[in-house]
Amino acid sequence: MQTTSAGAMGDVGVALLIGSLTMAVCWSAGRGGGRFTQVGSLAIGASLIYGTWKHGFVRQGADRELFYFLGLSVVMLFAARNRWRSLVALLAIGVMGWSVAHFDYEPRQRLSLANAPVGWGDTVSVLTSGKTRADFRQQGLDYLRASYRLPAEIYDQMDGKSIHVDQWETALAWAFAGVDETTWRPEPVFQRYTAYTPWLDNANAEALTGAAAPSMIVAERNVIDRHLSRFDAPHTVRSMVCNYRLTVPGDPVPVGRDGTSLAETVDDASRFARTPPWVLWTRADNRCGSVDEAEALEVPVGDLVDVPIAPGADYFVLARFDEMDQRPVDRMQQMLWKGDEWFIRTPFDGPADSPDAQTFRFVTSTATQWHVLSWPACLDMSPEAFDPGSITSFRLAPGTRPSPESWDITLKAHGDPYTVTFATQPYTCD
Repeated sequence: MQTTSAGAMGDVGVALLIGSLTMAVCWSAGRGGGRFTQVGSLAIGASLIYGTWKHGFVRQGADRELFYFLGLSVVMLFAARNRWRSLVALLAIGVMGWSVAHFDYEPRQRLSLANAPVGWGDTVSVLTSGKTRADFRQQGLDYLRASYRLPAEIYDQMDGKSIHVDQWETALAWAFAGVDETTWRPEPVFQRYTAYTPWLDNANAEALTGAAAPSMIVAERNVIDRHLSRFDAPHTVRSMVCNYRLTVPGDPVPVGRDGTSLAETVDDASRFARTPPWVLWTRADNRCGSVDEAEALEVPVGDLVDVPIAPGADYFVLARFDEMDQRPVDRMQQMLWKGDEWFIRTPFDGPADSPDAQTFRFVTSTATQWHVLSWPACLDMSPEAFDPGSITSFRLAPGTRPSPESWDITLKAHGDPYTVTFATQPYTCD
């Protein structure tokens, strides 16, 4: 079990104690109302405790853990009855005070009027004056146009076209394309990395193949939490590559919304300074054939797996992974806390177990989707779009980190098997 510094095991112990007290208060609230009322009170209390526990301590972070303590304090205040009401109220207020003081919670500063981005006068003016609203809107557009640094080669093709932005900087569509309901065609889960289930991944993939698919996708190779970019919503990735053609701009000169050159970003655009180069995917005919499933292997967790070689330069090599986290202890851990983080370690095209092997987080909830292990050689995948290398071998296993901020990962090879199934998919090259 890993927690943040705010969520050290001492805080977990306090959280369990407060949860137990909240259950006792809920049980007391149902007394005198019959068995049905008492069971109902306990059920409601348990649901609230479980929900706030999973949100607060499983997702981690001081703000979420503070939510847990404040949420249960409110439950105790409303559930307290009879002669214990005053005592419970004091306890709840005490928990509120302790939790606010204990956690280093950034939004406390955000609530301060001294730190507000605009004053009360500006706020009132925005609400009452159309000119002020237009000025603020224009300032926002100018800021985004300058800071996104969209290449002219992409901008010139956007006029009147329907657009999706991959992965998450959707404001680009507003800043440059002037989008409306006819031109903005986002995927159903328009931040691709959040398509954490096969159903959501498939919905995104289908949105790129139907009649309402966007004409173009403006994309950046951006990932979170050390994901492998091609593994974020793996079916969606294949749908994009199969149904769109990649253009990597050769013109590095960014433009404003009116197409004029921008020599530099604005001074306060530092949050966009690390934005990877933009690339353009343009709608075209599907060039992929059907998936040809090959062998399935049972592999002990953590063992080295050699990937089959593609039958030709015009084939993807794919894999899906089944029967992960199937042990009873894993299921219990997922229910009460959360499942282990899984990682995939690969040298890409290098020799197996190379010291240069890289480790990436692996999303187990979409493990049963087909993942791209190697691109068709004729595709010549650009590193500006996706990780271009071929995964020729890998190890897949849960891992531990000294802290959520650390990437010093130790794989846990517990020996229980999972199933990996390989496949190929043809691609029609130019």
